[in-house]
Amino acid sequence: GESLTVVETDGLTIGAGDVTTNGGLISIRTGGLLNGTGDIDAGSANVSLNSATGIGLTGLVSGNVLTLQAGTSASVTTTVNAVTGSAATGLTISETNDLNIASGGLQVTGGPLSITLLGGSLAGSGTVTVAGNADLNATGSVILNAAAGQVVVSGLLNVAAGTDSALNTSAGSLIANVTGGGLTIVEADGLTIAA
Repeated sequence: GESLTVVETDGLTIGAGDVTTNGGLISIRTGGLLNGTGDIDAGSANVSLNSATGIGLTGLVSGNVLTLQAGTSASVTTTVNAVTGSAATGLTISETNDLNIASGGLQVTGGPLSITLLGGSLAGSGTVTVAGNADLNATGSVILNAAAGQVVVSGLLNVAAGTDSALNTSAGSLIANVTGGGLTIVEADGLTIAA
């Protein structure tokens, strides 16, 4: 399908009419807040969302690889194969299925990260770097052990999973709950088990 590129100098709201392509790339760049309740659907193609300020989308973002760039915080609900990008003050991702951290990784430079998988597992080769706390929640497994110190969290790392999970970490402290399997943590430095 044909691609769609939108460059907006100010803020932009995605309305109920949605933004869709027939399998073509969707790229949206705004100088202000990118928000709205409408869906963004690229089919099997990639989606790029870039805001000089923040991203707050309650509609469903669908595609192959989602790239996020936010000058402040970002919050999205997704059904994508993989995600990469950065946000300055916080990042919240709610994914309907499995999710991979793409090779570019995820960075939050001054706030918390929250990833919740409503029906799948979290994996991938990308590094997760958070200057704050991080919550990683999956109904399946959390497997982030492709390299030493793949999950770097300056504060508290909270892991919740339904099946066997494994993480290579560099975290300040850890809380973990794996309800249907075991957990392997390989920590680069010291680690505090939090209450």
